[in-house]
Amino acid sequence: GTWKAEPGVVGASVKIAIAEGFRHIDCAEGYGNEKEIGEALKEVFAEGKVKREDLFITSKIWGSNFDIVEKRLKNSLTLLQIDYLDLYLLHCPSSFERTPEGGVAKDSEDFPKRGKTPIHMAWADMEKMVDAGLTKAIGVSNFSSLLINDMLSYARIPPAVNQIEVSPYYTNEALAQWCLKVNVQVTAYCPLGVSAGVSICDEALKTTSVLQDELIVAIAKKHNATAAQVLLKWSIQKGYNVLSKSTKEHRIKENFSSRNVVLTDEEVKQITGLNKNWKVCNHA
Repeated sequence: GTWKAEPGVVGASVKIAIAEGFRHIDCAEGYGNEKEIGEALKEVFAEGKVKREDLFITSKIWGSNFDIVEKRLKNSLTLLQIDYLDLYLLHCPSSFERTPEGGVAKDSEDFPKRGKTPIHMAWADMEKMVDAGLTKAIGVSNFSSLLINDMLSYARIPPAVNQIEVSPYYTNEALAQWCLKVNVQVTAYCPLGVSAGVSICDEALKTTSVLQDELIVAIAKKHNATAAQVLLKWSIQKGYNVLSKSTKEHRIKENFSSRNVVLTDEEVKQITGLNKNWKVCNHA
């Protein structure tokens, strides 16, 4: 993942991650770092370490741009210095009014102004991007089951993915399992129940971390793993794609090694039982 990855370090982090073995690079126009990521990708491809087709690259369009899907997708391709995306997502389930500078217009109380592009119109334009070969697949992020169910009634190309917050303290179980049942894959963000630089939604998370939960610590000790590795593997064994993120080389390597952890079915059940509905991201 590249959300909240600082300028000047995100490019190096992407190169380290690819060298370690990661193949999914999750981006978004709203993250403001696609240009640096594109430079890193250019270097990696030039070195011959991986080819474009070896990577799975995702980007997202923010709600203020739902009326200019093609323009924004092409802009992301230009910044990333690639010819196509593997996955393009509607980043949020509502459109916002756009300022002349390209940002989100807000009212006097600093609340985003509602846009006039309905989801079904934005989705029709997303489908055209698949037709044009600019992205191989399309999906959504932060969408509820009600919104996806409505989308499935009119979509010519159904959403391949719903990227949502998932961690043991916020399992999002009903939504995640429903998505899997209707063949919409789940990509889990904030899998460790923390995210640097984010305005935390639930106050309890400011003083309580799932990384320090007694059950997680005990399971990690049993498997000779770290708490982070246990949390990442829990999401994987639940059937989700998981977005790990770090700008530190040792953490990137640690995260990738989580694939070697094998939790028992009972441990997965126990960890799922930790749910407190404590949400990290208050933007979703």
